[in-house]
Amino acid sequence: MKTTAIVTGTLILAGCLTAPAAAADKVPVKLKLKDCDGCRISATWNKTGKITGNFKSKTKVAHGDNATLKFKVPKGYYLYFAGTSSRAQVDAATILVTQFVGRKQGDTVTAADTQNLTKGAHYCLVAKKRTIKAQAALIPAGPESLLNLWANPQQAALGTKTKTNVRGVYGTQNVLPCVGTY
Repeated sequence: MKTTAIVTGTLILAGCLTAPAAAADKVPVKLKLKDCDGCRISATWNKTGKITGNFKSKTKVAHGDNATLKFKVPKGYYLYFAGTSSRAQVDAATILVTQFVGRKQGDTVTAADTQNLTKGAHYCLVAKKRTIKAQAALIPAGPESLLNLWANPQQAALGTKTKTNVRGVYGTQNVLPCVGTY
């Protein structure tokens, strides 16, 4: 009987010493950002894409007018980017548009084009190993200027889209859902 108890105790202890479950595999998502020296870019992600999900984010600063920012994000999670610039007079977070309504995947968009693309915009991606080329520009809005960020070329349209904009600049003051509405 004592032998059985010792063996059982050893098995239970051995079960406690096993390695914890592996964390979600993270993949590098690179953002090649043109014309945004000094911009602060935040990557925000969550597993479900819903507004009720648990959000994580990381912020990096672009150095130079052709900066590459690398974020490690759990593979398959919903992801979006937002940025600010000290050069913009309005210091609001601008959403990086992955696809403007009326454009399709692969289209290139100029800064002048963005000012007329006011019917809505997609902003979500699914994290996988990738490089996204993006463009930035200061857009006049009355006596002020706003930072605009967009994927160039345009990415696939995915998930929730936003319609709130000023001259084609889409911004946020909150976390954004990729699934559902807000």
